[in-house]
Amino acid sequence: MDEFKNRFLSGTPPDVIAITEVLPKNRSYTLNKAELEIPNYELFPSNFPGDKKRGAIIYVSKKINAVEVQFETDFEECVWVRISLNKKDTLLFGCMYKSPSSSEHNLEALNDLLNKVGECRFTHTVITGDFNFPDIDWDDWSTGNASSARFVECIRDNYFYQVVDTETRHRHGQESSLLDLLLVNDINNIIKTEYLHPLGASDHSVIQFEFNCCLDDVTDNSARLNYYKGDYDIMGKEMNINWEEEFDGRNTLEMWDIFIDKLSILIDKHIPMSKSRNTKGTIPLSRETVKTIKRKHRLWERYMQDRTTEKHRDYCKARNKVKRLIRKERKDKERQVAESAKSNSKNFWKFVNSKRKSRSGVSELHESSQDGNS
Repeated sequence: MDEFKNRFLSGTPPDVIAITEVLPKNRSYTLNKAELEIPNYELFPSNFPGDKKRGAIIYVSKKINAVEVQFETDFEECVWVRISLNKKDTLLFGCMYKSPSSSEHNLEALNDLLNKVGECRFTHTVITGDFNFPDIDWDDWSTGNASSARFVECIRDNYFYQVVDTETRHRHGQESSLLDLLLVNDINNIIKTEYLHPLGASDHSVIQFEFNCCLDDVTDNSARLNYYKGDYDIMGKEMNINWEEEFDGRNTLEMWDIFIDKLSILIDKHIPMSKSRNTKGTIPLSRETVKTIKRKHRLWERYMQDRTTEKHRDYCKARNKVKRLIRKERKDKERQVAESAKSNSKNFWKFVNSKRKSRSGVSELHESSQDGNS
């Protein structure tokens, strides 16, 4: 999580982040949703982790108007959000995970769900995820078995374009494969696609792409009036008004409106705006750790050029060092919080609450019908 935040939330963070296989195969405790939340993003689905097997989630910037969409489906792992665009345009964004050991029933449910998505009247559709169809050759859309052929036929029937054009899973000693897909209903909306080095110890590349669309102007909820930096001396001088003259002949409500109007003008002039810095769950990484993350990226690019054992070994060393350094810094931070618990209980409970409490926005409301269904 700390490497994820350092790589993707610094600089210009993305508007939407989709992740599959969030939960480890073998876990000793139930993951709390609060442990996955990141500043200034809404996490979907809102009930994660629920009863998910590996888990698929979508982060959407709080500057964007997005609500979760539910489809009636037997497909096991997916999440969908609807993003409001300019005027009446809408974007359906989905993240899906199909296990390589999926049953025939789950494979049929996958195609049935994609058919339902294709029938929906969304202006734009983007579907991401790990579909685990290694036998499909996306250069000519040829397949190696019947289930893959039905999946390809389903995509064609719904007029989806498959954008990813290079292998996305790389495990040394095994043949690379294209498992992670990006499906869209209009390929002209995709401006640029990049394949970045894996996150953590994963063997899947990170896919980063730019999607061209028009968003409505949404208020930045992270911006707040910074009252600590207000110029109250000047405000006091400018509020030094002959109030008797201003209020002469006015009733109470009119006097209140005049006062509030003048005060609002002074607040806009003399109290600056600043963005709130939500550092919930974040640990600032040292310069050495950040440097090692960048080195990991460079070594991955070198390995991808010729995929030799020597370069793969160098990449693994950097990857393991990043993991080791991040774990050490997190333990040091937690030890510091624990040791100062008696002298600084406020900081202690702030850290504890960041791990167990989460905040969710209001989901889309539906009008109830007479039979109780919504």
